[in-house]
Amino acid sequence: MPIGYRIDQSLGVTIGVWHGDIGAEEIAAATERLFAEPDWPPSGGRHLTDLTTVRTMPDLEELAKAHKALGRARGIRLAVVASEHFDEARRYEHAVATAGLAVVVFTQVPSACAWLGIDYTATQTAINELRRQLRETASGTP
Repeated sequence: MPIGYRIDQSLGVTIGVWHGDIGAEEIAAATERLFAEPDWPPSGGRHLTDLTTVRTMPDLEELAKAHKALGRARGIRLAVVASEHFDEARRYEHAVATAGLAVVVFTQVPSACAWLGIDYTATQTAINELRRQLRETASGTP
């Protein structure tokens, strides 16, 4: 599973990490799982997704269409942290502008945390833990 997330009610944020090779199927499955979570969206309505260790991924147009179609995404503030896939993330940002989803793409986690108004240290710790879990799952390490 190359996409993981954690809903942190105390911070009012969902933290997501995408790692490795991402296909449209993984994006659809992760989005479906997240939207089915009873605790989502958290009370703060904030979401941070880190794409910095993604190797390959499809165009995010399908994800934008899904978010436009689902009312639960309305009012969410989404910070996307991207490096290699910055341009794709910016196209997603523009595609969902009419869906009531506020998206801003950043190149660094501290800037994303500042925009969301969340604690950087706690967020970076969660990102590191999620990424470690995704790497272990990918390598088959328990």
